[in-house]
Amino acid sequence: GKGSFSEVFLVKYQNRLLALKVTEKKTLKEQKLLAYAKIERNILCSFNHPFIIKAECAFQTPERVFIGLEYCEFGDLNQVLHYLGKIEEKYAKNYLCEIIIAIEYLHSHSLVY
Repeated sequence: GKGSFSEVFLVKYQNRLLALKVTEKKTLKEQKLLAYAKIERNILCSFNHPFIIKAECAFQTPERVFIGLEYCEFGDLNQVLHYLGKIEEKYAKNYLCEIIIAIEYLHSHSLVY
């Protein structure tokens, strides 16, 4: 996949599938996002919660930053909605509960208010 600042590749690492997020340092510097990239890495590497993607590894080269994330076969919620078109209310309630629990966890660590 490709986002505004990064590309994501499916890779095999130690017999596991990971989503490898690759970001150009030049882009981060131009957009003044280098500090945010470091914060993202620290958060994803240090937190362990069932409803928050965890980073399995992070490393860099002189030109790029890499974060190896847990692989989610169906992607994020936006991709699920795009694929299904709409979801039944019981599933929507479940997703909403998971989102609230994840936000509460982030709040307990002073990351969201």
